[in-house]
Amino acid sequence: MIARVARGYAQAPLAVARAPFAETAWAALQLATLERVDALTRDSEALHAATRNALAFHEPRKLEEERRALLQLVRPQVSASDAKARALRLVRSGAMNDLEGGTPA
Repeated sequence: MIARVARGYAQAPLAVARAPFAETAWAALQLATLERVDALTRDSEALHAATRNALAFHEPRKLEEERRALLQLVRPQVSASDAKARALRLVRSGAMNDLEGGTPA
């Protein structure tokens, strides 16, 4: 347990051995939990990749629908013209000067 905690937290084994046992046990429990969650995440990602692979071969339309749904989540919700208008208002109001830490020369 000492070696595992020392490696997991990048500490010297002697420092871990001298620490109170409850701290070392707690750290070991936290490491075990993190490793379990990481393993579950990897398994979930592998299953999701296999599902997408199956969709690509057997039901490409569903894969396309999933891709479109994901793109809707990722795309900005503001149009380019709205974003440009907001940026111009910020520049004209001087708010950008405050962000840069001073006024323009």
